[in-house]
Amino acid sequence: MSYLNQFERRVYSQNGEDGILLELVRLLDPPHSFVEFGVESGVECNTRVLKHQRWRGVCWDGGHSNPDGGLYQERITAENINGLFEKYQVPVDLGVLSIDIDGNDYHVWNALDARYRPAVVIIEYNASIPPDESRTIPYDANFHWDTSDYYGASFLAMVRLGTRKGYRLVGADARGVNLFFVRQDLVEKLPTELAAESENPTSLYHPVGYGGHHADGLRRPWVNIHP
Repeated sequence: MSYLNQFERRVYSQNGEDGILLELVRLLDPPHSFVEFGVESGVECNTRVLKHQRWRGVCWDGGHSNPDGGLYQERITAENINGLFEKYQVPVDLGVLSIDIDGNDYHVWNALDARYRPAVVIIEYNASIPPDESRTIPYDANFHWDTSDYYGASFLAMVRLGTRKGYRLVGADARGVNLFFVRQDLVEKLPTELAAESENPTSLYHPVGYGGHHADGLRRPWVNIHP
């Protein structure tokens, strides 16, 4: 078990992400602002626990809307992500960004302008791909997840993207759903044990711990991601 896995706790998240996130924000004390997209109705998501601690933020989803609750219907693409950040006046000094759109997660984070520097990034990855393979689905703005294991990007592809964008992987939930990145300049705030683990990212990988997927996705087209 890695350092952060001991804090896993589910309040509103799908798995134990709430506990990991609360520990990271306790350690880092980032600005109390968030953006999350891919939240469906917003009942089960990663940042709801922050909202109940009086953080301010916005959530987006392609099929749901509840403006009174801070949820707006927006379909997220690599082409519109920066425009949406501007439309909703997202601060560049953001506390938490959470990405879970069951497909183009890698491409959308990659497209986000470098002026936006969230302290913590939570992003879904495809744990059915071995941790030594670096690949993502080809970008398609109209991609819809078909509940197979053909979606998203591999662990290593996400680690490489995070490194290029100035982030350090610090953990993953035990069911192999979400990765947690911390901005590189904030790593010094982390406990020695956690910082040491982050220097060997492969040790933080968790294989698929959930069911219901079809195994044919790995035979479809993928794009290899190089350092």
